Amino acid sequence: MKFRCADTEFEGTIEEWRQIPELHALFGTASRQRSGEAPALFPVPVVSEETSSPTVASIELDPVREFVTSRAVGKGAELLIRWTNEVLGYGAEFFPGKSKSTPDGLNNYFRLCIPGPKRVATFVYSRPGTNLTDFHLPDSERGEVAKTLRNDGYVSLYLDENNYEEALKLARKAMERSMS
Repeated sequence: MKFRCADTEFEGTIEEWRQIPELHALFGTASRQRSGEAPALFPVPVVSEETSSPTVASIELDPVREFVTSRAVGKGAELLIRWTNEVLGYGAEFFPGKSKSTPDGLNNYFRLCIPGPKRVATFVYSRPGTNLTDFHLPDSERGEVAKTLRNDGYVSLYLDENNYEEALKLARKAMERSMS
């Protein structure tokens, strides 16, 4: 069985994949392996009724982790991944910015939108590396920690541990405002 990730191809069984350090380093799953929990990025074996042998149903990758770690590293990246996944739990959709001038076709930001076919209601923009996060809110609703850095209906903050909870509240408020 083969698995291709970025420019690297891995071959072997699922159990062998779980032992490849490069995959753990690439997706930051080494800490889960140490705790005994199977990393989520690896394929889940499914026994087919016809063959009674394991087959791979799908390979589930975390698009937020994949995008953020391609643009940032360290504690700030992990914090942004955790925060973004929490906001996605509110029902938001994640979209990396597009670019014609980068090798991977992606820009240095991502946006969070309310669900829907048009995806026009972006309520958060964030930039991995700096963790600068813009919320689509008027200045009057910016809360205690956000600042008005732009003059276009967004308030901003640099996401860190100290303002994490406030950033979650701002994201929820911006999402609710975009839905109305």
